[in-house]
Amino acid sequence: MQKLMLFVFSIYAFAVSAEPNTTKDLYIASYIKSMTPLLRKNVMNRMPDLSLNDLNLIVTTTTEQMADCSYYSIADYPERYRNLSISTISQGVNVFESAAQVEALMQSDIEAGTITPEKVVSLVEDANEKIALCMEGL
Repeated sequence: MQKLMLFVFSIYAFAVSAEPNTTKDLYIASYIKSMTPLLRKNVMNRMPDLSLNDLNLIVTTTTEQMADCSYYSIADYPERYRNLSISTISQGVNVFESAAQVEALMQSDIEAGTITPEKVVSLVEDANEKIALCMEGL
């Protein structure tokens, strides 16, 4: 009986791990879904002679790296910006729409005096630097 329960549990654990089940997993899956068409088009325009297999490999690898680096890059954002970005993308909102929502929140906070324009610039520059370093390291 114990072996049967262990077997059932291991099947359940495998099934659960196959589906995105954490916020980070959902973020990454949605980010990849959102960015793949744009990156595919960009790569096809830059390298029109690529085979379909090579194109798929480049796009898949790059979008996975971009998603992971993007998630990492906003770790130091203030909580309200980080949470908005992560929650919207995790819920399937397009990456660019999510960025526009975060930008609007930042602009609203600048107008309210709760953050300075210089701090926003610093946050964005730091995030961009983290993405660049992350992508170089992969």
